[in-house]
Amino acid sequence: MSYTYATFSQALAAYMAVPNNNVADTQFVAMLPSAIDSAEERCYQDLDLISLTSQPQAFPATATKRLVAITAQGAAPQIMAVERVGIYAGSPVALNACAPVSMEWLDLVYGDQVTGLPRFYAMRDDVTIALGPNPDQAYSVTVVGKASYTPLSANNTTTWLTQHVPALFLAAAMINATGFQRNFGAQADDPRSAMSWLTEYNALLPRAQELAMRQRQHGWMQVTAERSPPPTQPGSPGPPP
Repeated sequence: MSYTYATFSQALAAYMAVPNNNVADTQFVAMLPSAIDSAEERCYQDLDLISLTSQPQAFPATATKRLVAITAQGAAPQIMAVERVGIYAGSPVALNACAPVSMEWLDLVYGDQVTGLPRFYAMRDDVTIALGPNPDQAYSVTVVGKASYTPLSANNTTTWLTQHVPALFLAAAMINATGFQRNFGAQADDPRSAMSWLTEYNALLPRAQELAMRQRQHGWMQVTAERSPPPTQPGSPGPPP
């Protein structure tokens, strides 16, 4: 089973007992975007989805300046959580991966004076990375990470959630929809009624998380994302925290 925007709207209307399952009902139309937004935010925060990993995006680094802005350009999605950073350099040009460290470690080891080919990076804020050593020339910095997603809508008729975990997505939407209907007590507290949608969501979540982990090759007999500590520069105080 999977949903499109139209079939999801119909299913949600049916579970909400909208008269005649009328998806054109004024109140249903008014609450639908909120239900979708709430469901997507809940699901995407609970699932580490590889499908949200961005394509590599290139950003310019300025010689002797360690800060690089990673604000999205043009139609590219904004990277919300950085996962990998690399520097294109050398002859022939090759991608040199940078290891993540803390800003404190970067300040202690490199400060703002040491220059060279950057080997480490730290997050200064959510849209700025700091490099260490400071770039000795203008490099192209490539960044990969979790990107902002396109919500389900009449123009974007399917998403990873509607195609792969439709039951979880519907349960998440019904949590918001039940609140819209001000129907908290009977569903959650009456033992003769169906289990609450939050309980249903929590029951479905582990299977969805397992799927997300397997897609990222995390698990038994699979490669993990664990990395060895970055190499220590001669004379430095040790590996980053």
